[in-house]
Amino acid sequence: MTLVEQRPSKDGTRWIELPVAQFRLDAGGWRVYGLDSGGRWHLVPEIPASEDFELQLGRVTRNELGIF
Repeated sequence: MTLVEQRPSKDGTRWIELPVAQFRLDAGGWRVYGLDSGGRWHLVPEIPASEDFELQLGRVTRNELGIF
């Protein structure tokens, strides 16, 4: 599942979507991935896996690590 930010284009004629983070569910719970400058997703090891999706979403939206 990918979290995106929507914002108007520079000329204001359309909306664009920018990927922010990915959430992947595996046997350990929800893991958070960040996008690098080359367009590749990488696990964010500073955010431990959790069974609670809302907790993970909150961690990304608060952006206390300054990654997102």
